[in-house]
Amino acid sequence: MANSKIESYTIPMLDYGIGWDDMNPSYMPMIAMLQGSLGHIVEVPTLSQDSLNAAVHVGLGATDFVVKHKDELFKKQLTLFKRSVDGEDNRKVDKWFVNSKGEEIGRIRQFKQISILMLFQIQIMMRSRL
Repeated sequence: MANSKIESYTIPMLDYGIGWDDMNPSYMPMIAMLQGSLGHIVEVPTLSQDSLNAAVHVGLGATDFVVKHKDELFKKQLTLFKRSVDGEDNRKVDKWFVNSKGEEIGRIRQFKQISILMLFQIQIMMRSRL
């Protein structure tokens, strides 16, 4: 990691294998992603200055990415909201919804009702940003 003695990192989805699941909405980065934003969490291996430096530079890198790609990110966020308003059921994402055994389970589809008020609020927000 930049400006630290930490020489490696772990990406749980790739490195932990079966049994790792981050889709629980109580997991902080997922809350951001479910709102159409970017989310990540940094867990450091030690309580040291090197870990602090690594975490700070991850934050600076994320901020730099957002600043450089803000228009593209905003369009993607609007697309996410529009898919929700339109009730799109894109099954291409199902492969990313897995249980703790790593089995693809897809999204829950029997609870597809969204309140009229919620849809109205999303539409107003989208129109005000265009």
